[in-house]
Amino acid sequence: FSTIKNFLNYSTPLIFNSFFLWFTQSIDRFLIVHLIGLGFVGIYGVNFQLASVIFMVLRPISFVLFPRVSSDWNKGDSQLVNQSFSQAVSFTLVLSAPIIAGLLVTSEELIGLLAGQEYFSGFELVILLLLSGLISMIYQNHLYVIHLVEKTYLLPFLFCFAGFFNLVCGFLLTFKLGIIGAALARLITFS
Repeated sequence: FSTIKNFLNYSTPLIFNSFFLWFTQSIDRFLIVHLIGLGFVGIYGVNFQLASVIFMVLRPISFVLFPRVSSDWNKGDSQLVNQSFSQAVSFTLVLSAPIIAGLLVTSEELIGLLAGQEYFSGFELVILLLLSGLISMIYQNHLYVIHLVEKTYLLPFLFCFAGFFNLVCGFLLTFKLGIIGAALARLITFS
């Protein structure tokens, strides 16, 4: 019972965390539909899909980071834990720079090839979505600290606040700037 209790204490907040994370990551498209129109969700979605290519390189860093820092944490070696987090941020930045540059330079052609030229909305949208992806990966990696100290009950509060902030910021910016505002709100929220 003790093991089950510990497991539930650790994992139950993650259910709520997952919901609020989903909400935070989806609110931009919801706001676009209701403030601008359904057609703009397609444009935003195609640009978002292109920008999501960055996760193919950045997510493996996250997958390697957690078991590595967990092992070092269990050994009580906080210096190695800090070093692993530092290396993860460095790798993330170094690997993302050429990907961001490459996707930005080729985005108009790639979007034209994949969905049609009318789905390209400009380089500004693509760069905002690419940067929000980069920042969300750095943010995700640093959430592991909460997992290490087993204070996952804090995560729903953090993600609820982020979701609410994204809703308010997204509403204001999407209303004022359109799909660029939605992407900007996403970037600000994950920053």
